[in-house]
Amino acid sequence: MSDNRSYRISRRTMLVGTAAALATPAIWGSARAQARELLVYSWFTNPMQAIMKDFAAETGAQVNFIGSYSGNPVWWSQMIAGEKWDVFLPSMDWMTRAALAERVEPLDLKRIPNFDNLSDSGKSAVEKELTVNGQVYGLPFALTINALAYNTNAVEKAKAEANWDVMWDPSFAGRLSTKDEAIIPILTAAARLDIPTEDIGAWTPTQYDALKASLLEQKKLVRKYWSNHEEMAEMLLTEQAVAGVWVDGRARQQASSGNPIGIAVPPQGVPAVIDTMAILKDAPNKDMAYEFINFILRPEQMVKIPDIHGAVVMSDKANALIPGEKKASFVIEPSWKYHWRRFTTPEVSQRLERLWTEVKLA
Repeated sequence: MSDNRSYRISRRTMLVGTAAALATPAIWGSARAQARELLVYSWFTNPMQAIMKDFAAETGAQVNFIGSYSGNPVWWSQMIAGEKWDVFLPSMDWMTRAALAERVEPLDLKRIPNFDNLSDSGKSAVEKELTVNGQVYGLPFALTINALAYNTNAVEKAKAEANWDVMWDPSFAGRLSTKDEAIIPILTAAARLDIPTEDIGAWTPTQYDALKASLLEQKKLVRKYWSNHEEMAEMLLTEQAVAGVWVDGRARQQASSGNPIGIAVPPQGVPAVIDTMAILKDAPNKDMAYEFINFILRPEQMVKIPDIHGAVVMSDKANALIPGEKKASFVIEPSWKYHWRRFTTPEVSQRLERLWTEVKLA
């Protein structure tokens, strides 16, 4: 990762979910490669399909969207099973895992001149977070922040922006929620307790005990742990939950539709991850994949991501194209602190999962 440490990783599949139904695997192989199709596999479905349409119109290429996965374990299981595609959007922690397993292509930035359209923060993220053992394997597609989302009718803006204490406030008992995904509540608790997150593997037993105690305290106040975005949206809009940890893009979409949803980034920092553009190691059409990634990095294409989906992009040139009434909500403040969802060893990952399971079963 950013410090070029060497990791050892098992190639065996570590499934935590069930692969979604996708196109028949047989048609992902040589027949399509011979047709010179670009095979795109991703989430961010709506902006991606809009970008694909423009790319096809300009280049005359045959671009095929082969599926939208619900989570990183889905594409991972398909990849391990031998399926092939060209461009996809792994989250940075899973991109690192795939890079260490030699499953993604190290990128030649000379073939991606629009790399210069990334902001300084985007280029810094490439160097520090998307480089594995000295080689770049992914470029930023979108920055996903697990922010504090709140119903503005029930929670004051100043209180939400002050700190993470809202998520431990007894006055909101039974009306709080966070995602049922170990790393997110654990990183949120670490931020509140000021436990360093640069190297989760270095956490001591005392720090683990403090995290567990904090999450058990929060559990008494939680209505339920949400598992899908629609569930969280409904809870916030109906005030079943007045505050919760939610991705900023989804919350921003709700706010832009006139709903009473606010987004706060407390000064202690927020869990965050970069969804990256990467090329599969066995991609059938690598030349076209490079061309497509370079195309996405055009400002007029990158702006489709915040405009259509609500996610933040790491490109000042793209953000400058956001319509005026929306632009202010996409500003990335230099003071924001991120607790990155970085790759961890299987042993550390299992320890985090055990901690989260203990909290839920307590």
